Amino acid sequence: MGFRAYGLSVGDRRETRRDRRIGDRRGGDRAHVRVISPPLLVVTASLADAGAAEQRFGSIADLTVLGVFGRPASPAVVDLRSPGPAVVRSEPATALSLDRAPGERTATKAIGLLIAETIERTGASTVAVGLGVRGGDELEACDAALLSRRRARKGIRWIVYAGGDPLDTGRVARRRMFLLVRGIRLAPVVLFDTPDATADPVQFWEVRS
Repeated sequence: MGFRAYGLSVGDRRETRRDRRIGDRRGGDRAHVRVISPPLLVVTASLADAGAAEQRFGSIADLTVLGVFGRPASPAVVDLRSPGPAVVRSEPATALSLDRAPGERTATKAIGLLIAETIERTGASTVAVGLGVRGGDELEACDAALLSRRRARKGIRWIVYAGGDPLDTGRVARRRMFLLVRGIRLAPVVLFDTPDATADPVQFWEVRS
């Protein structure tokens, strides 16, 4: 989809000369180049965001998108409320849904448990989630996903991202500070060399604590 991973092989965990500090062109932060280790699970507010998620992570072959709220009528969606066999991957990305009611704000812990279970079912090595600055449902999905880190297995890389044009840098800064107060430190990373003409600039951070 026009993305390239700075000449690094997807899944290569070794540190290379490319894994160095570089300037973040959108702000004053310094960022590391990082490679996503598949399988990748992207947690979104709903599957309406699946297309944008595929565009942002288009170079990852083993990609699953999990929508927390709502469930569009699609035979490709797996309803995680019902027990069944292991998730069967569909192309171009596997679509999963928790089918929660939009606007739900009182079940963050329960949603976090479901996300942790989904991480195990998909065997994800990397989990990506929106920062939570583009609406209440994304905020709830982000909080639940970060809460699920407590139950997820060790060794998973966690990526947080914020996209959209224009991107409210003030809201991003306040959200990052709020998470820092909660003990969640986000370090800027560069994952993809996206085309300059992209209509959806994205910032990425790696959860370091």
